[in-house]
Amino acid sequence: MGGETAAMTPTTDVRIRCSDGFELPATLFVPPTPRVVVVVAAAMGVPRRYYGKFAADMAARGIAAVTFDYRGIGEAAAGLADPKRTSFEDWGRFDLHAVLGHAYARFPGLPVFLLGHSAGAQIVGMTPLCERLAGLVFVAGPRPHVSQDRGAYRVFSTLWWYVILPLFSRGRWFPARRLGFSSVDVPAGVAAQWGRWARSKRYLFSPEHGVDTSRYAKLRLPLLAFNFTDDLYTPPASAAALLSEYPNAVVTRREVRPADAGARAIGHLGFFRESLRDTLWKETADWILAQASREHARTAA
Repeated sequence: MGGETAAMTPTTDVRIRCSDGFELPATLFVPPTPRVVVVVAAAMGVPRRYYGKFAADMAARGIAAVTFDYRGIGEAAAGLADPKRTSFEDWGRFDLHAVLGHAYARFPGLPVFLLGHSAGAQIVGMTPLCERLAGLVFVAGPRPHVSQDRGAYRVFSTLWWYVILPLFSRGRWFPARRLGFSSVDVPAGVAAQWGRWARSKRYLFSPEHGVDTSRYAKLRLPLLAFNFTDDLYTPPASAAALLSEYPNAVVTRREVRPADAGARAIGHLGFFRESLRDTLWKETADWILAQASREHARTAA
C-alpha cells in the first residue's frame, strides 16, 4: 500500500479458520476508535491486496475494514488441495461466513456492513450471518446473462460463457492469467460453476442449480449500489437484475458516468483506484457512517 493515509493506518494480518478447516488470509485495517466495520468481499479472481488502499482510506475515516482472499485466490491458493472440487458456492457458505463471523467477534457492538464487488455482491445470501448485517454496498454487482449484454460485447460474452469457461475449466485451474482475465488463476471448480450459473437466465437463483437463495429476500437493510456506464460486464440491466434478488432491501442506486466522478474511465474494476478517494470513496464512507448512525439511533430509542 502506498500513500500517506495507508502509511498511517494500523494493519494486522490474520488467519481466519472456516468451518471445514480451511484457513483464509485476511487483513484488518483498524482506526484508533472504529465507529463501524466494513467487510470487503472481492470480485472473481481479485486478490485482497487490490483493495488495500480503499480499506486504508475507510479506516482513516473511522471505519474498520476487513479484506480477505477467497480459497484458491491470492495468498489462499497454496493451501488448496483440490481446485477442481472447490466451488463458487464455497466462497459464500464457508469463506464469507467465516469472515463475517470473525468481524462480529472482533468488533462486538459495532454495526457491520458488507461491500461486495461483483462476485462479492452475488454470494451475500449464502451465509446465515448475512441477516446480522447493518447494510450493503454493491460495486459493479451483476446477475450476468448474455441477453443483457450490449453490442459487440454480446458476441464476446457468448464465447466466454459457452466456449471459453467450459473448455478451460477441465483441469485443476482456470488459466485466468494466461487469458488476460486476472493477475491470478482461479480454481477450476469455481470457474465451471460460475459458467453454469451464467448460462441460466436467473444465474445462481435458477432453481436447477440447487442453491439455497431463501435468505436474499429476508434482507431488510439499506443497500447502496454503484454501477458504471462504461462497465461492459455489468450493464444497467444486469445490475438491476441482481438488485431484484434483494426485493426487501432499501436500495439507493447510483449509475455513475466516469466524468461525473472526475475520471476518464471506471469500468468494472476502477472504483478502487486511489484517484476516486475524494469522490466515490468519500460518498461510500459518508453513506456507511450515516446508515450506522441511523441504526444506532433506532436501537437506542
